Amino acid sequence: MGSYSEGIRQALKETRGMVKDKPKFKVGDKVICRLTSCNVSVVLDEVGVVKDVEYDYSRDQFTYGVLFGTLSQICYEDSDGMETANPQDSVNHPSHYNQHGVECIEAIRASLGDEFESYCKGNCMKYLWRYKYKNGVEDLKKAQVYLSWMIEATTEND
Repeated sequence: MGSYSEGIRQALKETRGMVKDKPKFKVGDKVICRLTSCNVSVVLDEVGVVKDVEYDYSRDQFTYGVLFGTLSQICYEDSDGMETANPQDSVNHPSHYNQHGVECIEAIRASLGDEFESYCKGNCMKYLWRYKYKNGVEDLKKAQVYLSWMIEATTEND
């Protein structure tokens, strides 16, 4: 008969072999949680950074320690609908502003007509106002996008 510690070592080897897949994300990846579950509802659709990866045998899926700004959350690959975050999407074409083939900004542009220029000016000011306190460079890029749309609208209206 082997010793107790040999038995534990053997059991660990066998359980490691039970993990079906490799983790979808690695430490340092930027991710977004798209589904609402009890543990991530406050960070839904926010970009976070994976800080650690573990396998949860009871749920039979990988868990990720994700840092959303200053808030750390445990996210589940399947039940939280985790996706790779594309930093460009959150500035130029965020998926939550594109439903049923219509980009929200285009619907706003069409409904506001000549007032679209003022709408862009207000949003540009908002992002410039808050960038130091909320999303940093991402907010500056959003301000830049609204400024370019404002320039387009001004050029079209002249």
